[in-house]
Amino acid sequence: MGQFLSLICRGTGAAIILTLMTLVKLPSSSAEIREINGCVIEPGTDCTHVETGLKYKDLNGVDLSGANLSGITLHGSSLRGANLRGANLRGTEFDMAVLTDADLSEADLTDAYLSLSIVTNINLQGAILTNVDLRYAQGIDSANLEGAQFCHTTLPGGIVRNDHC
Repeated sequence: MGQFLSLICRGTGAAIILTLMTLVKLPSSSAEIREINGCVIEPGTDCTHVETGLKYKDLNGVDLSGANLSGITLHGSSLRGANLRGANLRGTEFDMAVLTDADLSEADLTDAYLSLSIVTNINLQGAILTNVDLRYAQGIDSANLEGAQFCHTTLPGGIVRNDHC
């Protein structure tokens, strides 16, 4: 089992939130069936039926390109280097998730929640970012935002972008 340790500090003198979570690792062999809570981890999959979501999962490097993950929760999961290119992520909760080096290009993130997530070097090129909360996301300044469509998107510092409303 992998360990995920996150330390998030907000403002001066503010409370420090320390979260220690155990992540469930997926099989390392591509020959093994990769399924979590009834969601098959593969390109184009539909996981909208997963009631418990994919909370606290080790999804590092998975290929979920074109997948439908709308409305599920990935709270506290690690998706380092994951391929979510062109995925339907409408209403998906990435609260406290690690998305370092993940590819979310051309994905639809309408109403997604990425606050308190780590998004260092995330690729959001051409993504739809309508009503997205990135208020406390760490590393957004290193993201590839080329061609991203912003509408009512809250960035760190409370900045709201409405470039494509």
